[in-house]
Amino acid sequence: MQKNTSLRRRIGLLALTGILATVVWLVGGVVLWLMLGQQSKLENDAQHIYDVSSAKVFEATRIIRGLERLAREGDSLACITDSEQRKERRQRLESVLQDAALQGDSDTRALVSRSFTTLDQTLAVAAASPGAGVCAQATALWAPIKQDLLNKSEAVGAEVADLATTEADQILQTTSDARIMLFAVAGALALASLTLFGVLYFAVARPVVRLSKSLFQARNGQAIADGSEFIRELQLLHDAAVALGGAHQELQTARSKLEHLAHTDALTGLANRRMFELHSGQAFVHARRYQEAVSVVVFDIDHFKHINDRYGHDGGDVVLRDLGHYLQNAVRDADRPIARMGGEEFALFLTHAPAQVAHQTAERLRKGIEALEVSMPSGELIQFTASLGVAQGSDHDTDLAALLRRADQALYQAKRNGRNRVEMAD
Repeated sequence: MQKNTSLRRRIGLLALTGILATVVWLVGGVVLWLMLGQQSKLENDAQHIYDVSSAKVFEATRIIRGLERLAREGDSLACITDSEQRKERRQRLESVLQDAALQGDSDTRALVSRSFTTLDQTLAVAAASPGAGVCAQATALWAPIKQDLLNKSEAVGAEVADLATTEADQILQTTSDARIMLFAVAGALALASLTLFGVLYFAVARPVVRLSKSLFQARNGQAIADGSEFIRELQLLHDAAVALGGAHQELQTARSKLEHLAHTDALTGLANRRMFELHSGQAFVHARRYQEAVSVVVFDIDHFKHINDRYGHDGGDVVLRDLGHYLQNAVRDADRPIARMGGEEFALFLTHAPAQVAHQTAERLRKGIEALEVSMPSGELIQFTASLGVAQGSDHDTDLAALLRRADQALYQAKRNGRNRVEMAD
């Protein structure tokens, strides 16, 4: 009877051990399955950022660039005394009106249409009553619509920034949820493992160890006394830690790419207009405070419309992309940012650069651009030139926009004087 009771007890302990072992394996399988599921979800969320958010950031960048270009051009267009030059620049602005990115939203479309109506009114005022006071009159007429354009540009920028932040916060929340869930399941697995090994120890290992010790003592003639043995368990969660670390790295990479897209021109890899105005505006204020010499170089590609007409917009994009690569290598880091301001227009802000140094830099860029050879999609090699305007900051420049306007006037003087040349602003 006593033997049967002992046998049933041992069978019960072995059955309990088997059940606990099965539970541990099942919990381990659930941990692995949940970990793989969370990793897959994080990868899908990261892909969502690339496929959706990046496209929206790119479209918003085009809208911001078009609105700010329209505001800037309209501010200075009526002040140009040369009617032919004024007509030419007005025709170039048609590209803004035809930009598909500015036609998608009804509010933006209405604002652009109203802007061109007001712009034509200012040009009519300039044509009807040319004189010294026409610039101030036209600027006053344009000022309200310019403010609306800049407000809309800022609103679009804020909207896309909120989108990027929302997407990033969602990934962070997913990562946090995954970490909490894995810790909870890992805790349950650790508890089950401790229970299993506790049962194994007290049901099997401890009696065997005590019996072995007693036999050893008995063989040596020593007194047999009760003793205790302990078994420690470590459950490593390496796979869970690796999965969480990889998910965090993917999130950081996605956020870095979004920040890069928000401040970089996608085609050329250069800074966009917003980044240029932010950094150059800060450098301009610093230079005025400490009486340092700064200059701006503004330039665009000569006869770029002819390149688009002959080789198509794909050919024009190749020219802009290769020019962007050259400018990134040709301009030292201390003189950045160099930016694509819109279309075929570029700008470079030079710190610690008086007029002579700025002119030398512009001439070096002009020669470098002239020497470039670009391979068209058809395989044909072409070359092109650029006209550059240079302006050194002066006490009359109240802000960066004033300095840019003087450099812009020098650029159009270079166009009138035959192109492929550098002109200094007065």
